[in-house]
Amino acid sequence: MATDAFVIDLRDRVDLARKQRQAEQALADAERTTAKWRSVVDFLASQLADEPDAQEPPAPEEMGNGHAAPGIAQLVEEVVNRANRPIMSGDVREILRREGHPLSSSSVYNSLRYIALRAERIQQLPGRGVFAPLSYQPEELPGPALNGSSTAATQVSPQTQYAPGSVGT
Repeated sequence: MATDAFVIDLRDRVDLARKQRQAEQALADAERTTAKWRSVVDFLASQLADEPDAQEPPAPEEMGNGHAAPGIAQLVEEVVNRANRPIMSGDVREILRREGHPLSSSSVYNSLRYIALRAERIQQLPGRGVFAPLSYQPEELPGPALNGSSTAATQVSPQTQYAPGSVGT
C-alpha cells in the first residue's frame, strides 16, 4: 500500500492547520475503508461459523469434482431430512434463507442432486427438483394399469372437440 509524503512546516501556522485538516480527512477515509473491510471479514466469518476448523476451502477434487461443497451439502441434507416429506429445491433454499444461509438456487439444486445421485443419502423423486429423505416411501395410488404398466398415464375424461371459431364465443 503506497503512502503519500506528508511534509509539514512546523513554523507556519497556516500550513499546520491545512495539514491537520488533510490528516483528519485521511483518517476519516481510512476509518471508512477499515469499516468496509471489517464488514467483509465479519461476513466471511459468519459463512464459516458452522465449520469451526475451516482454514481454507477444500480443493475441487475433495468436493466430489466440484459438486456440493461439504458445508452446503450438509445444510441441504439436514433440511430435507427434517421435512420428512417430498420437498422442492426452491423450498429448501427458502428454509435455508430464513435460517440465515443465503444460497443461490443453483447451489441448493446442485447439492441436492449430488447428495441424491452420488452420495445416495436422500432420494430424488419424479418431477423437477423434488427430493425426499431415504425413509420416505411414496404412496401407491390405486388405478387402472395401461399396457401392464402401473405408472402409465390415464385419461380421465375425453377431450372436448371444438368446432373452428367456436372457442371463446
